[in-house]
This record gives sequence, C-alpha cells and structure tokens, in this order.
Amino acid sequence: ISDRLHISLYKDLTDYHRRQSEKQTISLEKFFGIDSDLVLEKERHVMVLICQTAPLLLAAETREELVAWEVTIRAHLGVERQFHIRLLKVPPLSCVPLGPCKLYVHGQSLCITSDSSLPPRILASWDVQDLRRFGLIEGNFCFEVG
Repeated sequence: ISDRLHISLYKDLTDYHRRQSEKQTISLEKFFGIDSDLVLEKERHVMVLICQTAPLLLAAETREELVAWEVTIRAHLGVERQFHIRLLKVPPLSCVPLGPCKLYVHGQSLCITSDSSLPPRILASWDVQDLRRFGLIEGNFCFEVG
C-alpha cells in the first residue's frame, strides 16, 4: 500500500496540457486517510487528506467533483478504515486530550485525530508493529503502545 502523495499545481489547465513546469509541488508522506464533504468557511465541498507531514485541504466546485477526486486518490493509495472513538485513558504526561477523536487505520499504520478542529490535527500516530497489545477490555477496544 502506498502512503505518499505528490501533488503538482499548475497556473491553469493550459499550462498542464502544454507540459509547462509546475507552479508548486507538494509532497505528503505517511497517508492515513481522507475526511470528505466538509464545509469550511465559504467552501461547501472540502476534503482533508490526513498525512503525517501535514493535513491538506482540497476544495471542489461540486460534490461530484469532490467524490471523483476521492475515488482517484483512494484507487492509488488504498482505502482506510475510520472509527469515531472516545479516549478514556492516556498516560499522565501525554499531550493527547481525553474525549472524542477519530481513529484512522491505513495499511500498517494508524493515527488519532482531533474531532473538534478543522482541519483535523494528528494527535498521535503509530505503526501496527508498535502496538504492545490490543483487544476488548470491559466492552471497550483498547490498545497499548510503547
């Protein structure tokens, strides 16, 4: 599963078709997932690419265009699993807040993002092999990392 995304920005579509040089290139590493169909300020159709490097917001003019981009990105990078979670216990000196969050699982990586900020902020991330143990405890899914 790929986990890197390179985006080339052009001044306009004409420059792209003429194979002109890009205006800017953005490289994002450690892709975790997509949070889509958000409304942010004046933009109605926004998706956020959740990456370790930084979250990237992309806006589309229509919902159909947004879905087409999402399908294309997921076709190349794979589909993640998303879970709305509530953090009940964290280590005493942790900077991760308790409360509602979102867990993304993509390939062999997982991350927790804030549920209250736009764009979502990565609070913590791990590779699956870093999990010491995981499973159900008293009806709750728990995992220990370290």
